[in-house]
Amino acid sequence: MIEHSPKTNAKTTPHGAVVAGPGAAVAQNVEIMRAHHERILRLCDELEAIADSLPERVDVRECLKVARALAPTVRAAHSFEEETFFPLARAVAGGGRARFEENVRRLLGEHQEDESFAEEAAEALLDWGLCTDRRGSEITGYMLRGLFETLRRHVAFEREYLIAPVEATLAT
Repeated sequence: MIEHSPKTNAKTTPHGAVVAGPGAAVAQNVEIMRAHHERILRLCDELEAIADSLPERVDVRECLKVARALAPTVRAAHSFEEETFFPLARAVAGGGRARFEENVRRLLGEHQEDESFAEEAAEALLDWGLCTDRRGSEITGYMLRGLFETLRRHVAFEREYLIAPVEATLAT
């Protein structure tokens, strides 16, 4: 949510970024990136809760809800990053630095892996939610834990190596 201050005619985001002047689009895109991260981290919490509940206390409605949201949420975040945020971060903070480009290449590769993993996990959650062809609870739990741990690391990396440099550039 962006707040407007009539006193200064400036707008600020919840994280304190100013949304006026030449950095407005950059600050807004940082907020969109953070919102994608928050959605992914919420899904990670839900995946962890499901993994902890297997097999006796599994909530089939929760499995179905997460199964439906998982792959589209991950794909939407990655699409925004690849089409909007990576080019913006490159222009604002990358400056052609080799290390920055290596990080972007790494993240692009992780995107493909994470999307495939999310689709596979969604399929397993659907099986649990629909009570059909349930995989072993240990296998499903291991899969879900692998996915949410990977996604959490990915978000942490993006925050440190993409968002933080962009925000530092905005602050100067």
